[in-house]
Amino acid sequence: MGKGDRRAKTKKAPAGCDLPKSRKGSSIRAVPDARTMAGKLASQPDPDPQRVALASRARRAGLADDRDGRKAASVSYMGFPEGLALHSVHGNDTARLWNVWQGYSMAEDAYAYHYMGTRRRASGMKLKAIRDRVEAEDFKRDTRTVDEKARDAVNRWMTWQGYLGRISSQQMATIKAVYWCEGPPLWVQAPGFKPAATMAGVAFVRAIEALADAVDGDRRVK
Repeated sequence: MGKGDRRAKTKKAPAGCDLPKSRKGSSIRAVPDARTMAGKLASQPDPDPQRVALASRARRAGLADDRDGRKAASVSYMGFPEGLALHSVHGNDTARLWNVWQGYSMAEDAYAYHYMGTRRRASGMKLKAIRDRVEAEDFKRDTRTVDEKARDAVNRWMTWQGYLGRISSQQMATIKAVYWCEGPPLWVQAPGFKPAATMAGVAFVRAIEALADAVDGDRRVK
């Protein structure tokens, strides 16, 4: 047997390795037409980004992904673990406690920035934009000087320190730890389980309740 005969001889494939028979002029693997795929993608409507975001919020909060669930998730505090923990205990009465938490956080932020010259979180990249003229009747320009802003920030911070002094040291430590993003998570969303507040989240809710009582008590005295 010569070399040419050995080349012409076909080898049989082992059992179980039979390849599908292709027709003449056709390929075994069907390659999708890029123009057809692009046309299908272009024909599909783009999802509403606001609806997608609200649906994600609703699922994170354990709400149904329907009209009522998305409406409930549209509240600002539903996008934060602190707000989810508060909402899991107080429901529709969360706004009062959320305002207390926001007031304390803003006082800490202003004190750190205007008096200490620091920020709690790193500032993001600034993008240049065209400044358009905006007219508003209720717009009030902040005409305070740098020293006046620093003094007001210190006064507001001292006011909130007085509120913190009326609650327990453990509750004060809990609020400060959450403010500085320290400690365990407040809200957990695990596969197969209903989203719920953790033990740290419940402790945070109790601490904010005590702080809100201190703020309301001071207002009643005034």
